[in-house]
Amino acid sequence: MFTKGSLHDVINWNTRNNEDDLQCESNEQLSSIERFAVLIKSIATKYNKRVVILIDEYDKPVLILPTPKCRIMHGICLKGYMNISNTTTNLHFLAE
Repeated sequence: MFTKGSLHDVINWNTRNNEDDLQCESNEQLSSIERFAVLIKSIATKYNKRVVILIDEYDKPVLILPTPKCRIMHGICLKGYMNISNTTTNLHFLAE
């Protein structure tokens, strides 16, 4: 069954894998969203390059189906975008 915690677990699992693959420091005490933002900063600093994040219409499925599960997912994604945009410089969102 889907829960708010299970989505955070998926975000943490993916972030941890990327931290390992890219040899970046890990801080398990941060929230999943904060940890993802730190990973973005770490990658940019380590490689001295801008980080590109591709997101494919995250909100379409969760906005079309107004279920409690979809509202939770939408809220987490929105909070993630806000956290990343508030903590990351030179962030540009591209839309088609």
